[in-house]
Amino acid sequence: MKEPEDIVEKLEKQYVELILESLPHPFYILDTENYLIIFANKAARNLGISTVSTCYALTHQRETPCDGEEHLCPLIEVKKTKKPTVTEHIHQDADGKVMHAEVHGYPIFNDKGEVIQMIEYSINITARKKAEEKLRRTNEVYQCFSPIEFLDFLGQKSITDVAPGQHVQKEMTVLFSDIRSFTTVTENMPPQDAFKFINAFFNALAPIIRNNNGFIDKFFIAAILALFGNDPENAIDAAIAMQHRLKEYNSKRIRSGYFPVKIGVGINTGLLMLGIVGESGRMDETVIGDTVDLASRIEKLTNKYDASILISQNTFSSLKNPGKYHIRFTDWIKLKGRKIMLPIYEVFDAEHPVVREKKLATLGIFQEAIALYQFECIDKAILLFQKCIEQDPQDQTAKVYLKRCEDYIDGYHGDSEEIIFNRTWSDELSVNNDMIDNQHKEFFYRINKLIEAVKCEKEQEEIEKLIKYLENYTVEHFKAEEEFMCQHKYTGLLHHQRIHNKFILDFYRIKQEIEEKMNNRPFMLLRIQLLVMDWLYNHIATEDQLFATFMRRNIKK
Repeated sequence: MKEPEDIVEKLEKQYVELILESLPHPFYILDTENYLIIFANKAARNLGISTVSTCYALTHQRETPCDGEEHLCPLIEVKKTKKPTVTEHIHQDADGKVMHAEVHGYPIFNDKGEVIQMIEYSINITARKKAEEKLRRTNEVYQCFSPIEFLDFLGQKSITDVAPGQHVQKEMTVLFSDIRSFTTVTENMPPQDAFKFINAFFNALAPIIRNNNGFIDKFFIAAILALFGNDPENAIDAAIAMQHRLKEYNSKRIRSGYFPVKIGVGINTGLLMLGIVGESGRMDETVIGDTVDLASRIEKLTNKYDASILISQNTFSSLKNPGKYHIRFTDWIKLKGRKIMLPIYEVFDAEHPVVREKKLATLGIFQEAIALYQFECIDKAILLFQKCIEQDPQDQTAKVYLKRCEDYIDGYHGDSEEIIFNRTWSDELSVNNDMIDNQHKEFFYRINKLIEAVKCEKEQEEIEKLIKYLENYTVEHFKAEEEFMCQHKYTGLLHHQRIHNKFILDFYRIKQEIEEKMNNRPFMLLRIQLLVMDWLYNHIATEDQLFATFMRRNIKK
């Protein structure tokens, strides 16, 4: 006669099997030692699962248990953790048809607490996985039109969350690249060939932007507008890599009987607005601001100077390690409708090694010639520009300056505004605060006094005294200005502080340069003009004017 405990155990087992038998999902019980199916309910048997095989033979058509490399084996996991588990598997039915399954495993213990069996059931999630894959592909396509980085900046997780008017202000670096003489390149192409050419061109260069932590905001007919976050070096690295990739692309074009193409790249760093424009039926993301416009203008100048890459003073000043690149000052450009003159620089790392070495060899002469030209020592400047061209006949920038010098002697000053442009205080620079405006006026006075001392070949001691005064005054002014901004809860304070801190570090480096090259007065003049006077003027005319606008809006409120 059976013991009562055995009868109870048998009844419990029958009761469990009765419950499992009635469930609509495929349930089966596995022996944890040999993976044999010791019970399968009706739903499982309808799928061909029976008690004559192992789970891995039926659901995976394998001769050995799952190793867990492709998918987590629920039985192994349950034995290890002694807890229920859920995982996704790709199963195969008796006909070899593949389906996605969500597999649940629940442990059954003996009286010693050991896992001896496992209840397993699976849900066919093939339809769900197909829907998820379709959604994933849809999102990928959406991201081709609206970069995920753009959504991140707007603080949105999905394209469905955006609406016209959403915007955010960010400090970013803008890269603008354009195909030179695009009309000439494509004028004889049939429309389909023109589209093939444009797409092949973009396909060759666009991935480089993503590889350097940037993203593309817009494709134009022959241009790319790309944005980079915190580090402007990423934009310069991308521009250099794009020029190198273009050489490979042109090699294939030449072998196929086509003309090579050239691109110019303009880079600028500063505040801009990212946002959504349009209406409910048609929206687009965009970036707006002087920072974007200036990058485009700088790119257009690459053709004039035959430079592959030009960057703004803002980008140059934002570089953590400008010595990493081959850079030379190129020119000043005037903003439309304003008196501001902005320095621009050429990055010539992507040039042919022979061209690069020639520009490096003439760098000192070139800089001295520009300094002489700017301070109206035209005859001496002409001699040095001629010397540059003798050593490097392809130096288009030196040729531009030589022509300006000749025009200047002939009385034509139309392209020589940087000479006659007077960098002094004007009402246009006012931030409508007497304390800050008076400190700015003092800055201009002291810098001009330093320039005059260098120009008139004053004693080294006097020049060093003026530099030391400027160094101390800079720290005092920045501190006072930042405290005033803090009192008025200026939203751009952190951005402003970063710029101030960077300039203090740069000023110390400039001070060392000047002290080391005291005997080279033209070099000193150019460095003071570019890195101190021009920086101050442009900083007041742009960054400080943003604060002035902020104050005016607060007053109106």
